[in-house]
Amino acid sequence: MTLKRLAFLLCIPVMAASAFARQVSQGVTRDPQAVAILNQSVAAAGGLPAISSIEDFTGIGTITYYWADQQVQCPVTVRGLGVSDFRLDASLPAGTRTWAASGYSGVLIGTDGAQHSSPFYNLTTAGSLTLPYTRIAAILSDSSTSISYVGLVTVSGQQLQQVHFALAVDPKIASSVPLSGLGTFDMYFDSTSFLVTKLTETVWSETDFTTTLPHEIDFTNYQSAGGIQAPLTVTEIVNGQTTWAVTLSSLTYNSGLTDSIFNP
Repeated sequence: MTLKRLAFLLCIPVMAASAFARQVSQGVTRDPQAVAILNQSVAAAGGLPAISSIEDFTGIGTITYYWADQQVQCPVTVRGLGVSDFRLDASLPAGTRTWAASGYSGVLIGTDGAQHSSPFYNLTTAGSLTLPYTRIAAILSDSSTSISYVGLVTVSGQQLQQVHFALAVDPKIASSVPLSGLGTFDMYFDSTSFLVTKLTETVWSETDFTTTLPHEIDFTNYQSAGGIQAPLTVTEIVNGQTTWAVTLSSLTYNSGLTDSIFNP
C-alpha cells in the first residue's frame, strides 16, 4: 500500500471512546497519576465544562499533502460530531477528496468518485482528528478505558509526560482479528503547559496482519478558539514519513451537524 493511500486510510488519529468498547474488562487500570495529568491538560485547554459542551465542530483552513516527490496544498474543511464522527473534505484541483469516519466505518472518496473502505481494526481508536480534547474528556468519564502513566520522556529535546490508553474492545471483535495492541494508543503532554502534543499508535496492513506501521499525529500551533485552546496545526506521520498537515484558520462549535454528514 502506498503512503499516499495510507495518509487517509489510516488517519486519525487520531478521537473516540470505542463504539465496540462498552464491556468493562476485569483488568481495567485507572492510574491516579495518569488521570491527574489528563485533568491538568483539560483544565489548561479551557476546562471540562467548556470542552464537554462541544457537540460538533467545523474547521476551515488548508491541507498540504506530501505525495512522492511533490507537495500539494489546497483548501480543506474538517468537521466532527461527538467523539466518533469525523469528516475531511480537501478541494484539490481535480475535485474533492473526502475522508469520512463514523464509529468503525471509514471511507475514502477520491476526486474521481471511487470509494475505498477502511478496515475496522484500523479504526478502533479513530475519530476526530483535529480536536483531541473531545477524546480526553470522554475518556475521563469512561470507566472502561484503562489509563496508565508511562513516565517523563524526551522527544526532540522536549520534556513530555507519556500516558498509555487501552480501550475495552468487545471480545467478539477482538477474537475476529487477534491483533496484539488492538484499541491501544499513547498521548504525550507538555510537562509545562500540559497541552497534548502528540498521539502515537500501531496500525496494520490491510493485506497482511503481520505487517505493522507506527502512526503518529502531532498537535501544534495552539490558539484560543471559542474559549478553548485548540491545536490549529495537525500533522500525520506514518512509518516515519509525513503524509499531510492541516492548518486551520477558523474553528467553530455547535452548528447542528447531523450523523448523515459523516456517512457519504
